[in-house]
Amino acid sequence: AKAISLVALELGWKHIAAIFVNDVYGNSYIGDIQQAAGQAGLTVLTSQKYTSGDEDSIAQAVAGLQAARARIIVCIAYSVDVEHIMQRAAALGLVGPGYAWLTGDSVQDPQSVVRQSSNPAAMRTWLSGWLAVYPAPFAGARGARFEEVWQEERAEDLGNALLQTFHQETPVQEEECSDFCGFIYDSVWAAAFAMDLCVKEHGQRLDKSRLIEYLRDTQFEGATGTVSFDDKGDRSHAGMAVSLRNWITASSSKGGVDPAPDPKVIGGGTGGEGLEVHSVVVGEWEVYMGLTRAVQIEPVWPGGLSGWDHVPHDGHACANGTVFREDSLQCEKCEEGTAEKDGVCVACPAGTHAPERGLTHCLRCKDGFADEPGRSLCTRCPPNHILPEDSHGISEEDCRCLPGFLPGCKVPIWQVGLAHVW
Repeated sequence: AKAISLVALELGWKHIAAIFVNDVYGNSYIGDIQQAAGQAGLTVLTSQKYTSGDEDSIAQAVAGLQAARARIIVCIAYSVDVEHIMQRAAALGLVGPGYAWLTGDSVQDPQSVVRQSSNPAAMRTWLSGWLAVYPAPFAGARGARFEEVWQEERAEDLGNALLQTFHQETPVQEEECSDFCGFIYDSVWAAAFAMDLCVKEHGQRLDKSRLIEYLRDTQFEGATGTVSFDDKGDRSHAGMAVSLRNWITASSSKGGVDPAPDPKVIGGGTGGEGLEVHSVVVGEWEVYMGLTRAVQIEPVWPGGLSGWDHVPHDGHACANGTVFREDSLQCEKCEEGTAEKDGVCVACPAGTHAPERGLTHCLRCKDGFADEPGRSLCTRCPPNHILPEDSHGISEEDCRCLPGFLPGCKVPIWQVGLAHVW
């Protein structure tokens, strides 16, 4: 959760939104994201919860994202719900160029989501360009050694006489090590170290009431990095690497990125055999080093653009005097005759004007009037007229004669007086 918030900031995003499953996992995750975002100065536009398997609640949650004008969306969802979420998002135009979707560790295999989808072709399009942020399965030399040992493990090495288990009773792991292997390994060692400290303190009797206290004090270098715990008993992010993964659509036969179908397709379509969604590492985040971007691999964004120079804009963090444009997907200055207010270009009211682009407030007419909204220039008062300071300047009637002129503002008083003397 902390990594998602800080990665978002490093990508230039200051406003995000979230959709999350309404259960213990989702509520805990979104709570951590909101806390981390607040500490980092990141604005969470909205957090929309849904009930797993309930299409109506999913539709309502996605509609909430649209109402908040969200463009950077964190999706804390289970694989079985992703299709319904993306169907609604596509229907409301929340996919494709100018959008970014991030997820945590709840969906680690995007291709399985594609295979289970009723429309694999559309699902590949919707998932292509997603970012997945979750702890790296291995870190450093110890992680590399762990992977090596996993491949070399023999059944007779798995026995433990102290625990009275023998290799005949222990199934041999023949599958590849998943992303959780390192964490399981380190969690067992963390428990062992905590129990060791407890036994040393209290003799052979294991004081269960104090075991958690000893666990919090445990720290060691494991397969997944430095293992330590915070005051709540959660794994500390310090010393733990987090992978930034990008989901890309590629052909298993051609080896390249393939054109994708229309992202707004909801039903039907072809299966698109041969196309797969791969997860590739495009960066790594660590609390002390921040985000390290991959050099040889650039991210692909929804809609097909690629590279760190094409990171989608969050649609909100524009400079003063500028607003986000849907057509260019960039921040642009407000036009003449308008001023930026709360992220929107507003026409200057009558009596004011905006003589140049990029203003944050309209200027009062000084020597003339603006008789309609949206004026870039004021109309000058007639000759021998001025605009009083207390005037609204919304019509020619607001102009007044210069001091020293007769009614009608054409003849100065001094000329009349001179003619009389002559």
